[in-house]
Amino acid sequence: MSSETPVALVVGASRGLGRDIALWLARQHAHCVLLARSQKDLEETEDAIKAQGSSAVSLAVMDVTDAGALAVVTQRIAERFGRLDGLVYNVGCQPPLMPIDQLSVDDWQRAFNVNVTAAWHCIKALTPLLLASSDARAVFVTCREAQKQPYWGGLAASKGALEAMVLSWAAEHSRDSLRVNLFDPGPLLSEARSASGASLQGAKKAIDVIEALKPLLEKGGTQRGTIVQAQKS
Repeated sequence: MSSETPVALVVGASRGLGRDIALWLARQHAHCVLLARSQKDLEETEDAIKAQGSSAVSLAVMDVTDAGALAVVTQRIAERFGRLDGLVYNVGCQPPLMPIDQLSVDDWQRAFNVNVTAAWHCIKALTPLLLASSDARAVFVTCREAQKQPYWGGLAASKGALEAMVLSWAAEHSRDSLRVNLFDPGPLLSEARSASGASLQGAKKAIDVIEALKPLLEKGGTQRGTIVQAQKS
């Protein structure tokens, strides 16, 4: 990052892991742009950041699958800051746990729209701003737990596609100032996990995995094109 106040966009910052990442970035004196669908939850994250003593926060209330809205947010970041030093893509859609042949077309398409296509829109829209930074980093949250698990096919397929896309993008920037990685937090306690019917055994609080993520977002890091797992299986 530059000597100026670093600018970080956290996609999916309204609760859980995304909120904890935003809180940590704010403690590193970053200006946090928080993006999520729920204005109420985003405002709660904003309040938590301000309670830490930081006022450098902006909110973007939108659905991540809305490419037009993302274009507006991108333009606002460009006009105000001229660059983006950090990107965290922490959005995920988990289809119902059931045999893959029984998933509805809507559930399948929603998983790919959120987990892959929306991430691609972020890459496409934000790459120029990231390259305008002297030390940019991008981290995409994945879920390796889904691999080879029965009934997790929709999540496994979409997150597998995300990993392939992001690792290819990382290779494209192996010689410039943009460092791209993936982060797998492992099983986390969350409303979404409870609602999906997935086991809560061994699941951790989001705050407990932040330490493993820090090297991917800290200034001067060296990791590129990796998948960092917070909880080794």
